[in-house]
This record gives sequence, structure tokens and C-alpha cells, in this order.
Amino acid sequence: GFDATTPLTIGYMEYAGRSMPAWHYDGSLDEIALYYEALTAGEVLQHYNSVRARALTVGVSGSGVTNVTGTTPHDRFSNVTVLATPDSGWLFDYWLLNDTGVGSENPYTVNITDNFNLTAVFVPGAHTYLVVRGLDDSIYYRIYDSTGDTWGNWILLPGATCDSPATAVYQNQLHIVVRGMDESSLWHGYLSDPDDPSTFSSWTPLSGATPSAPVLTSNDTALCLVVRGWDDRIYHRCYTGSWGDWYAVPTGATGDSPAAALLGNDLHIVVRGMVGNSLWHTIVSCDGSGSPIWAYVDGATLSKPVLAA
Repeated sequence: GFDATTPLTIGYMEYAGRSMPAWHYDGSLDEIALYYEALTAGEVLQHYNSVRARALTVGVSGSGVTNVTGTTPHDRFSNVTVLATPDSGWLFDYWLLNDTGVGSENPYTVNITDNFNLTAVFVPGAHTYLVVRGLDDSIYYRIYDSTGDTWGNWILLPGATCDSPATAVYQNQLHIVVRGMDESSLWHGYLSDPDDPSTFSSWTPLSGATPSAPVLTSNDTALCLVVRGWDDRIYHRCYTGSWGDWYAVPTGATGDSPAAALLGNDLHIVVRGMVGNSLWHTIVSCDGSGSPIWAYVDGATLSKPVLAA
């Protein structure tokens, strides 16, 4: 509450036989402390930190390191630059400053206006999986590693297929459904650890048959298989650790593989119509309930459509 125009008089008390004259200060004042005896270096630093310094505490979430760690004092209004470096297989995602997201710029500079907690958030590196039918009808897959922007080697799986495989990740497992070499049967297998081909489950035959390539789609709650039947109708079933029943979409038909995407409990399906290469869309429930309605989608295609959600 003082300023340069207000005189400040500082009183004193005698202590252990010592006395000091009265003080008079004419100026602005931020902090003041009077001592009878010299302070140690540690006491000076402690007093300085209590008056001028502010604390920056740097931590991590996930797996990685920062060039500034723990709690360190810094001059008020100074800038401190912190660099986050992820561990192998991890990615730096974003910063939290006092538990509030402040973006993903890396390194990040903090202006020390107050005490701050800065957290570098790291997440596991994402993998993308490519699954194909080889020229020899064998089934191959390879992995794209986002942490190194590189493709791994092709990996051969057991079995063979006459058509494009269907694949989707569900509960961190890579699921694959293929048509058998009899050009009709359906087979399911999965890699419990997609990075390790030795974790492949082996192929399990599924009831049902299709004249076209199958389609898989998934979210956090289910894996759904959608196929064109031999009667050109559209059928679907879901997997949540085991396969549920087949459900036929009550109406509609297609001469090609359907497209499908799972959004919540809604299974979106788009097909080519039986006439004129037209496109049609419907939404069905995973449990087969309801009465879905087909809606015409403006446009046409000579190839099977593809959906993503």
C-alpha cells in the first residue's frame, strides 16, 4: 500500500543490548527485511526464493523424459523452455499446465509469472495394419509404425483366400475374416498381439457363406461382420468375445460387397443397388432389432463402396 510519495518510517526495538537509529525511507517498496547479523549463504538464497523466485514442477504422463525435471526455482517473469522426448514406441501428445491443456508445441516455453506444474503427456505409438491376399492366394500383413514413420516387413499368415480379406482392430487384437478357397465359406482368425505373428489364433470356420468379399468394422464395444448372401440380401453379425447370431437386413439387395461402419450401436451400411450402379444407405441395430429404411444416396459407382467412422 506504499508508493513513492508516502514516507515510510520503520521503528525498531532494542535486542540483547543492541540498538539502531530510526529509519526513514522515501521511495517505493516491494519487500523489506532487517537483520542484526549477517545471513549465511543458504539463508540469503532461502529469503531470495521466498521473495523473487517461483517454482516450476515438471512431470510426465506415459513413457518419456523432459530436459527439466522435478521442482526448480526460477526468477519471476523469466522464460523456461522444456523439451519432451518420448521413449521408444511412444509419442509425445500434448502439455498440461496446472492440469489445463496448452497444446502440443515441443519444446514448450513457460513464462514464470507464478508457481506452475507442467506435465508432458506421452501416448503409445499408433500402428496401422495392412492385410492383403497375395498373388499366391496366401494371406500377408505388415505394420506401419507411426513412431518411426516406417513400414515393417511382410509377414505370412497360415491359410489362403480367394478374395480380399476383411480386417479390423477390436480390443487391441487384429481380427481377420476371409473367404475360403471354395469361394463361399467364411473363416475368422485374430492376432492377440498384432506385433507378434506367433500369437495368431488359427482359423475358425464361421457359419454362413458369401459370393463376395466380407467386411469388418469395429468400435470399443463390438466387432461386426457384414456380407452379401448368396440370395443377394445383406447379413450381419457381431463379435464381443464370441460370435452372435446372423441377422438379415429385412429389405434391400446388392450385387457386390457392402460397405459398413459401426458408430455406437448403429451399424451403417451402404450398398450398390441392383440396377444402375446406384448407392443406398441404411442404419441397423447390432442386435437386429428395428425396421431399417433404405435411403437413396445421390451418385453412382462402378465399384464396391467403402465406409469409415
